[in-house]
Amino acid sequence: SCKFEKKKIIDYLEYMRIEDILDSLKVRIDSYTIGFLKQIKSYRDWVAHGRNPNKLPPVRKIDFNKAIEAIKIVMSGLES
Repeated sequence: SCKFEKKKIIDYLEYMRIEDILDSLKVRIDSYTIGFLKQIKSYRDWVAHGRNPNKLPPVRKIDFNKAIEAIKIVMSGLES
């Protein structure tokens, strides 16, 4: 029934990679913003997993204000 399908979809979304979710938003949000958010995620992962000097992220420093603006663009795109 409909409830089963909804649960199946929610369960699937729970295990999706954030990169895949961001890619799916490219129909509503520009590729530059999506790419920047992926860089933020990559930097976050690098920091969260010990800052391995042998595996540097694509960006070394994220401008907080630019990150907030990118998130606002995504939120605005999802609301429209």
